[in-house]
Amino acid sequence: MPEAKSALVLRERRDGTVSIVGDAPDQHVFPGRWIDRKLGKAVRVWVTLTTDEGDVEYELTGFERRGDGEPNLSGWICERVTSDA
Repeated sequence: MPEAKSALVLRERRDGTVSIVGDAPDQHVFPGRWIDRKLGKAVRVWVTLTTDEGDVEYELTGFERRGDGEPNLSGWICERVTSDA
């Protein structure tokens, strides 16, 4: 897989709103720690499971925490948001 190069530039205002400066690139690498800090604010992430019965969607609500309180970025905590299947 080729390395993603990106020119995504975000502007976060004091009131918490976020806008993209310029055009949004087709591909971008979002650091896990940045997602953890911005989750529920500027960032919403969904996981879609494709099953024989239909798609089931979950929204990422946080990350599991290690003993030191740091996020375990491979341990996603998600809540189901659809009931299609």
